[in-house]
Amino acid sequence: MDNEILLQRLKEVFKVYKDEELAEKLGLKKTTYSTWKTGGSRPNYELIFDKIEHLSINLHWLLTGEGDMHGKNARAKTEVERAGEHFAEGLKILLSMKSE
Repeated sequence: MDNEILLQRLKEVFKVYKDEELAEKLGLKKTTYSTWKTGGSRPNYELIFDKIEHLSINLHWLLTGEGDMHGKNARAKTEVERAGEHFAEGLKILLSMKSE
């Protein structure tokens, strides 16, 4: 993914226009932001996800540009979450079979 595109989407998320404003929102030094923007280093995705977690941003949109910024699947499910859902569904089936 192109760092500049990611940073542009983050500007949309935080409703800021200047690089300095986004760096401040992310809690970055200007030099760190600049290295991200120029491709000198990869962005710290964990930091980014922590900063936007409470905003219900669609991570798929953030990373690919596809879908809505605030979509149905605003938070990407982790493998653990998916496994937990499958476990819960299986447990419901087993419990319903036991009561029959």
